[in-house]
Amino acid sequence: MDLVDLAAVKAVAELGGASAAAERLNCVPSAVTARIKRLEADLGVALFRRRSRGLDVTDAGRRLADYADRLLMLAEEARRAVSPGGDGHTGHRSAWPVRIGTMETIAATHLPQILARFRAGPAGGGVISVTAGTTDELVAALLRHRVDVALIAGPLDHPALSARPVWSEDLVQLRVAGTDPDAPSEAASGPLPLIGFRSGCAYRARAERLLRDAGRLPVTVLELGTLDGIIGCVAAGLGFTILPASMITAANLPAGLEIRAIDHPATRVQVLAAWPRGRNEPAAMAFADAAVQADSDYPFSLAGA
Repeated sequence: MDLVDLAAVKAVAELGGASAAAERLNCVPSAVTARIKRLEADLGVALFRRRSRGLDVTDAGRRLADYADRLLMLAEEARRAVSPGGDGHTGHRSAWPVRIGTMETIAATHLPQILARFRAGPAGGGVISVTAGTTDELVAALLRHRVDVALIAGPLDHPALSARPVWSEDLVQLRVAGTDPDAPSEAASGPLPLIGFRSGCAYRARAERLLRDAGRLPVTVLELGTLDGIIGCVAAGLGFTILPASMITAANLPAGLEIRAIDHPATRVQVLAAWPRGRNEPAAMAFADAAVQADSDYPFSLAGA
């Protein structure tokens, strides 16, 4: 195996065809096909299944694509490490790209300040890309080396990942003022539903736990994709939500809503900066430093809650 062969496997697995892979790799489709056939003959296993339009990756091809992703990134890191200023200790701004993952709840609140601090440091001189997702999605992206560092909700215990606490969030309840979410409403025969982000969101999972501990079974969820949509549905009396206080207080809340504290130890959530062990750790730790500093930019209070 050589790196060009591995790049072809990775591109076809991600894009589903030789033509799209060739465009990414700046070559002709026949060259991609030839590399894959040669690699399949060498390994004695089918990496892709041919179909009328494109290629479907096999289980073996998917496993090899994961290794290819890691090997190609390690090769790039090795190239950077021996290039001038590549050790990260010269004081010069690095031109290395950094791929950052963040929970959707953080993207519109803490992230701009974190990125500003990170960009101003030695590790933030290259191209920065940001991917938003749930904690479950971001952990998967870290394990597949799709992002270099991610802000996720703890706890995290995985041998392939390193993590550092950066700040804590307090979950609070947002509802129409004067209402009781546990009481039957005109719009529903039973208690109002929880309005939250899609499955895989750590804050939604924690909110469901809080409701189960309070005897709220089953937990009915109205799932939305944006904070504005969640707040709008709460304001319309369709339900209530449980989200970080910093996120809610940073939003432009309609009149008639109230924030209530929740008396439960599980309302405190630790936010972590996490990264794959041994991969681009200087940039990941620099980003974690920026996240810790940015926490002071968010003084908020639940006075009156």
